[in-house]
Amino acid sequence: MAHLSVLRRPATQADSSPALRATLTRLAHGGCESLVADPGFTRLAAVTRDGARAYIVAFKPAGCVPHCTGTARMCIRPLPRVETVAVLAGGVENFPAIATLADLEDARAVAANNSWRFVLVPDGVVRVTLQITGSGKPYAITATVRNNVAVLHAPKPGTMLWLNAAGRTVTRAPLY
Repeated sequence: MAHLSVLRRPATQADSSPALRATLTRLAHGGCESLVADPGFTRLAAVTRDGARAYIVAFKPAGCVPHCTGTARMCIRPLPRVETVAVLAGGVENFPAIATLADLEDARAVAANNSWRFVLVPDGVVRVTLQITGSGKPYAITATVRNNVAVLHAPKPGTMLWLNAAGRTVTRAPLY
């Protein structure tokens, strides 16, 4: 959470919704892959012009987590106490994609909803540019980062550049 200023701002009523609460309840009771949200650390990060929303959610560190053994029984295995932060993206009714903060190092913290890409970035990144090449003329799409999320309408894959306030490239990675 130290890398995401959006989680340091006070929560507002907009930071929750019935659809988000339902999704978080489903994740908390996910059987082998349960995730329990840390109360007070859920923020609405972005809303697209057609209503798709992206939330940043901090999950409680797991001491133990149930996991499937491949048989009819379930085992408990201890895990390191690590915080997980995710960007959940989707329409008003569902949130189909999760990308964790651990993916930040590889610039893979991207959640998708149709052709929208919600890119989770650490503090210090102010713009994200997607360079699209391939068939046709190459072009670029640039989005300003707000609440640690850049929202790109990207119907095609390309190369993503994270830019700091000086305009220098901080990270370069593929975006699928």
